[in-house]
Amino acid sequence: MNRQKKELLRSINELGAKIKCEKAEIESDKQYLKEFYRRNTMAIVAMLIPVFLIGWKSGKILQEKHALGKIAKFGLFTFFNLISNFPKLK
Repeated sequence: MNRQKKELLRSINELGAKIKCEKAEIESDKQYLKEFYRRNTMAIVAMLIPVFLIGWKSGKILQEKHALGKIAKFGLFTFFNLISNFPKLK
């Protein structure tokens, strides 16, 4: 029983040490990314602008296709309504 407690305490201490190490590594990564962003702000913005424009343009294309689809459906329904209400020839 005492041996199991010691093993459990040892594994808890090991996990605590691993957590501390991971937290230190995360803080180091945060500092690196902050410094990278501070040094390369213009380059990051320069890379994001084309991505934004491409996404915006593709969104406009999809919106136009959606609008054309609505217009086509409206025209089709209008055509069928006209045909159904057209006086039948005897």
